[in-house]
Amino acid sequence: MTSDGLTALGPVFAADSRVRFAYVFGSVAAGTARPNSDIDLAVSVAPRGTLLDDARLHDALAAALGREDVDLVVIEDAPLWLVYRIVGGRPIYGRDDVARVRHRAAVEHEFLDFKPYHDAYLDAMHRRARSGRLSHG
Repeated sequence: MTSDGLTALGPVFAADSRVRFAYVFGSVAAGTARPNSDIDLAVSVAPRGTLLDDARLHDALAAALGREDVDLVVIEDAPLWLVYRIVGGRPIYGRDDVARVRHRAAVEHEFLDFKPYHDAYLDAMHRRARSGRLSHG
C-alpha cells in the first residue's frame, strides 16, 4: 500500500467528527507489507461513540481503500502496549495535531514506565512456553 492509497482515507476521517487523529501501523507503516498483508489503522475519537459508529467508520475506510482486510483499532480502547506500537507508526490524519503530539508523548512516557514489567511478563511467558507449561494453569 502506497501513501497515495492512504490519501483516500482523509475525507473519510474528516466526515466523522469524532476522529481527532489517525495512524497507519504494522507492516504497511514499516514498509514491509506483502501482497496478502492487511492494513492496520488506528483512530483517536472524542466523544467515544458506539460500536455501531466504529463499524460504520471501518466500513467507510474499507470502501475508500477498496479492500476488506482493514483492521481498525480505537486508541481509547486499546491496551497500552498496543497504543505504544500505534504511535510509533505513521500519522495519516490530524484534525488536532497538537493533541496527537501530546498524546504520543504521554503514551511514550507511560509505556517506558511500564516497560520493565511488560518485558518481565513476556520473558516469563516465553520461559513457560519453552518448558511446555504455557497451557497448564
